[in-house]
Amino acid sequence: MKFSDNQVLFTPTGNGHHGSRALWQDQNGGAEYWEAIIPFLKGIK
Repeated sequence: MKFSDNQVLFTPTGNGHHGSRALWQDQNGGAEYWEAIIPFLKGIK
């Protein structure tokens, strides 16, 4: 699989949820998603 410089791939290590549910508060495994999302958003110019 080829990715361009403008693409980011995140693969959770656990059995995460699909879609926005993964970001809900107190969701099992949700912290892993937020740990990836926050630096990504901070890097957007």
